[in-house]
Amino acid sequence: MTDLREELTRIAERAPSPRPYDAAHDAWRRGRRARRRDRAVVLGVVAAVLVVVGGTASLLVTAPTRIAPAAPVDAPAAVPTDLRAVPDHVLADPAFRTSDLAIGVQAAAFTSGGLPVAVSATDGSYRILDLPGWNAPGGASPSHRVALSPDGRQLAWAYLDPDGETGVRTVTLEDGTVREIPVVPANEPGPQQEVLAVTWSPDSGWLVWASGVIETEGWVSHGRVAPGSSSTRPWPARPDTTAVLAGDDAVRGLLHPGHISVNDDEARIAGFTIQRVLEPTPVAAMSPDGTRVAVGSTTPNGAVDVVDLNRMRVRLAYFGGYDEGQTTYAPLGWLGADTIAVAADVASRGTDIVLVPAPGNRRDGEAVVARVEDGVADLTVAVDLLDRPTVDRPGPDWPWSEERQRLVLAGAGLLVLLAVAAAVVVRRRPAR
Repeated sequence: MTDLREELTRIAERAPSPRPYDAAHDAWRRGRRARRRDRAVVLGVVAAVLVVVGGTASLLVTAPTRIAPAAPVDAPAAVPTDLRAVPDHVLADPAFRTSDLAIGVQAAAFTSGGLPVAVSATDGSYRILDLPGWNAPGGASPSHRVALSPDGRQLAWAYLDPDGETGVRTVTLEDGTVREIPVVPANEPGPQQEVLAVTWSPDSGWLVWASGVIETEGWVSHGRVAPGSSSTRPWPARPDTTAVLAGDDAVRGLLHPGHISVNDDEARIAGFTIQRVLEPTPVAAMSPDGTRVAVGSTTPNGAVDVVDLNRMRVRLAYFGGYDEGQTTYAPLGWLGADTIAVAADVASRGTDIVLVPAPGNRRDGEAVVARVEDGVADLTVAVDLLDRPTVDRPGPDWPWSEERQRLVLAGAGLLVLLAVAAAVVVRRRPAR
């Protein structure tokens, strides 16, 4: 035992002495700082992810699920300075259409993507209307199947029911009351017809319609509807008729290429050749006193003519107001006896609503009062409201498309990935 102890002692004495670990003097401080940094990075990433996810969820939840008003205001009725087409994704979704027709005074009505649209005169809201019996206009239709009355309080449209009955329906927009005027009953012998055009008289009382054989170009009959009436009497119409006219009494008119005729239910009142107008537009407008008709033209750089029914002559009202290529001028209606509202369709950029002086009255030129976006068709305007200034309203708050929602989600995911990547880079950086 003594020898072993002595041997171990000698080994221990010959062994090298241990050296203490040579640690940097600030190692503890830097370690704590790195730990605090890692915690801050983790908290920052968590906060960023929560903000992105929460913000995305908020956007998706608060995104409009209906067509919100352009400007919810309680103001006098007026026509907006801009009329816009409805986006395709809104038109395609039946959830955005309404069958509630008690919508108050409207400033304009038109078709967009083949569907009827009305624009409120008080708050500028857009409504896609689910009209009973609405039949989308085809390419051969020469005129309006939906028409807003000049006072903006009634809407008329051509209907074609599944049983084959066709006619005109109107609605009083303040209370939603619908009136039905059958033109061709169901199961009528002979080729099936449909009403192709409808228009109002200047006093918003009388209606005039025209019909044609389904899938056949040209018109075969027309007629008038008295204020409040639910019946009408068909009269023959020439196949080349391009527009129907309504006066403030029993007068109705037909416009043909180069010719106009105005009748009541007894006899022809006026009929003569229009020398200047070779290609009339599908719409024309009779003056409130029933003595003049404003006629547009589809010829290049066309014109607006006024036909004087008493004197049997034509006078130029407007010509060459635009130098932007082909322009079609289509009368929308009369403001009293002195002014004509015209839709100037400029082929290169869209449509302007222009007020022009009627011949023999003011000579102070035209005034552009509103602009119409491409995609708006069959435009009718509450012409009576154009006796006051048009109003500037912001664009409607359209519901989001599925593509937009997917882009928002993709953007949120990208932000989350960027936040995580930044955290990894920061954590791998050595503490100093």
